[in-house]
Formats: sequence, structure tokens, C-alpha cells
Amino acid sequence: ILKTQGYNISFIKLFFIKLVGYSVSYIIPSANLGGEPARVIILKKESDIPLTKNIASVIVDKSLELTVGFLFLLLAVFLLLISYTLSRNTIAILLFAVGFFLIMLYLFYTKTLSNKGFFSSIIKFFRIDRIIYIQNIKKDIEKTEEQVSRFFRKQKKASLITITLSVIMQIILVINYKLILSFLGYNITITQALLILSLSSFAYLIPIPGAIGTYELTMAVIFTLLGIGAETGVAFSLILRCLNIVIVSIGMIFLSHFGIKLTKAVIQNKKN
Repeated sequence: ILKTQGYNISFIKLFFIKLVGYSVSYIIPSANLGGEPARVIILKKESDIPLTKNIASVIVDKSLELTVGFLFLLLAVFLLLISYTLSRNTIAILLFAVGFFLIMLYLFYTKTLSNKGFFSSIIKFFRIDRIIYIQNIKKDIEKTEEQVSRFFRKQKKASLITITLSVIMQIILVINYKLILSFLGYNITITQALLILSLSSFAYLIPIPGAIGTYELTMAVIFTLLGIGAETGVAFSLILRCLNIVIVSIGMIFLSHFGIKLTKAVIQNKKN
């Protein structure tokens, strides 16, 4: 994404920045979206990329990630509806969630491709533009949206590559889930692994740090629906949480590293 804007940042540096973003999203109550500002701040300090292009690259990355995640969720809900008997309330909740995400993605892409600006449209709709701070950054928001729109309208090859990479990542996660459960003695199908991965995303809709409690409950419900057992779902969720804690701990180490560098830069600027 950054390469299409003319910036060639090292893979290792971007990997660590992405890892920090994931870690921040995991530990703060942000519905799995709070790490993006951290990525923007660190990338701004570690490169010469203008802020609007910096933010645009993060928005494009996250939007494609959410798009692919939604497509997998849509497939999972379809398979769940045709393969399992669900209560009316469960069906209603699933259809409402899918409908909401579908509407949001539709609005995002229609506004972006028409260069009208998704965020500007939301600001105008809710009349947030009356706030002085929003008025001060209005031009920056429009420049950022212009960069996002340009990517989707003109960088079709790059869009296809990034979508393909996101699909591959989702497939790897599905295989990972199947392998973990096979070690626990459960030979589940790829379809069941897909259902577990996609439906577990509902746990992050409630802004709780690490989805503590809600993730375990969601897994218990999913595993019960699949006929595997709630206790297995809780055990599986605890294994994943342990793995996530390891990843988040590594991310926090690099956040400290970047944070120290940011602090030194701020002190130096004040001295100057």
C-alpha cells in the first residue's frame, strides 16, 4: 500500500509497527480498532511519510482486512444457517449483525469510489462539523480521504494483491484452529474451523480489553452449536488467549522501544 504512494519502508520495521498496533488493539477497550492510531504515530516518527498519506495507508489496510473478514463471516453465517438448527433469536442476531456490516461496507466503498469521503459524510450527517476541532482538521480529513479514494480507484493491481494476502491470512488462521483442536483430540472439518474463526469475531464487538469474558462465552456458545461442547470451547479460547498474550507481550516490548524514541524526540523538540 505504501509502495503505491512512492514509499519503500523496510518489511521488518512495518512488521513491528503492525505488531504494536495489534497489541494496543488487544489490551485497550476499542472493539479491536484502537491500535491504528498507534501505528500512525510510530510510522510518522519512523519515516518521512506525510501524515495524510500515513493515515490513508492505515485506513486502506484496515478496510481491506475488515472486508475480507466480513466475506468469511458471510460465508460462515450461510454455512451455519444451512447446516445447523438455530433459534429464531440467534438467526435474528446473526442477520442483524451481517446486515449492519454490509451497510457500513457498502457506504464506505460507494463514498470512497465516488470520492465523496466516507468520514466526511458521517461528520456531516451527525453534524459533528460544528465542533471547532473538526473544523480545524477538515482539510486534513479531506486530503486523507482523497488518498484512500485514489488507491481504490487507480491501484487495482495493488488492491487485488492486498486482498489476496488478507484471504491467505484468514485461511492460515482456519488451518491453525483445526490443528490446535486436533491436538486436543477433536478432528473438526475445515468448515467447522471456519465457523469458529469467523463467528468468534462477534466477541470483539463489545469494547472490553482483550474481549475478556466475552471471548470465552462466545467460544462456548459456538462450540455448543457445533456439538463439540462448551467446555472445549472455553479450553480452546484459553489456549488462544495464552498465544495472544505472548504476541502482545512482544508487541509491548517494541512499543516501549518506539515510545522511548518518541519521548526523546519530544524532549529534543522542546529543547530546540
